[in-house]
Amino acid sequence: MKQNEMKGITLIALVITIIVLLILAGVAISTLTGDNGILTKAVTAKENTEKAAEEEARKLKILENIGTYNTGKTVAEAIEQDVPYEKNTQIVDEFGNKITVPAGFKVIKDNPADPTPSVKDGIVIQDAIYEGTIGSEFVWIPVGNIKKSETETVTINLSRYTFDSDGNETDQGTNAINSRYTEDTQANHNSDYKNAISTDIEDFKLKASAERSGGYYIGRYEARVENYNTNSIITSNDNNETNWTGYQAEEGKKLELVTKPNNQIWNYVTPHKASELSRSMYVDKTFTSDLMNSYAWDTAVVFIQKCTNRNYANQTSLNKEKLANKGTNNLSIDNQDKICNIWDMASNCWEHTTETYKDINDPCTGRGGLYDYINLYTVHRGNGSTTAVASNATFRPILYL
Repeated sequence: MKQNEMKGITLIALVITIIVLLILAGVAISTLTGDNGILTKAVTAKENTEKAAEEEARKLKILENIGTYNTGKTVAEAIEQDVPYEKNTQIVDEFGNKITVPAGFKVIKDNPADPTPSVKDGIVIQDAIYEGTIGSEFVWIPVGNIKKSETETVTINLSRYTFDSDGNETDQGTNAINSRYTEDTQANHNSDYKNAISTDIEDFKLKASAERSGGYYIGRYEARVENYNTNSIITSNDNNETNWTGYQAEEGKKLELVTKPNNQIWNYVTPHKASELSRSMYVDKTFTSDLMNSYAWDTAVVFIQKCTNRNYANQTSLNKEKLANKGTNNLSIDNQDKICNIWDMASNCWEHTTETYKDINDPCTGRGGLYDYINLYTVHRGNGSTTAVASNATFRPILYL
């Protein structure tokens, strides 16, 4: 009897031991291979180390090319040094107006022979280090109280506006303009409309506010394309795709969105693709790129008008006859649309934005003047479908910090 009891105890102990071993094995496997496991963490650590090494090598290569990073505290000093800043840096113009320059960009003059610009003239920055987009230019749109001179100050509020025939603006804020046009948030957007909207309009408004960066940047030119095959432009979206580029890359290269003065404008593109291209222009940086939104467009017009005392809101295109494939900066002086160092908001192409038009069939909103339509002007709002492409439709990226 005792012998049987001993055998029973031994079997129970064995079963318990096996169960404990299985549990321990499971814990060990989980510890090694789970999302927070040792092996996973080791792989992540290795990848992070490699990324850090690559970034350090990239920075060293940049330093080899530029010699040193910019240390200028003013616009004049930044231009004189003619090299990019290592990190997002705030500088001032001659009147004390603040400009925040993104990491990797330098401040340039429109014309080396011109006097040093102040904010009212349109501060131009140029991409100096990022592969694929080097040479792209953006213009600073200030927000808040801006000094035009030692004695004159204007206030520029970041908002959405309507304008009367004399160019006088009315702040509309988040109101639906003409009962139809809204700048939707991710939370309140009706997905039935299916148009591309801002990545995060509240984030843009916060970071571009007078209390934060004190402004934002818009592309100096309409969107331009680099590395495209000139024999493969596809001008018809027969399949009604929303992600239509219009352009194909040269063999072995990648299509690049740039805002450079001598490239082909990026037309034949859908609003969704324009949004994707704008967002991916600068990824994992200390600043954000996105497609133009209605706050950015309207506030830029208010800036231009208050700094020039012109009715730019109602200006129509200066080039009437045909599309300028490389923008009006390549046309004769009389046909060039340039103000505060920004090109072609009133001219050349209709520009896709993230604004929503309340129509399921045509929910996308375009802005600006158009070369062959005398009834369109800088602050005009028009609507279109998610799949339409045209030679006279392009877009413009923005940057904010």
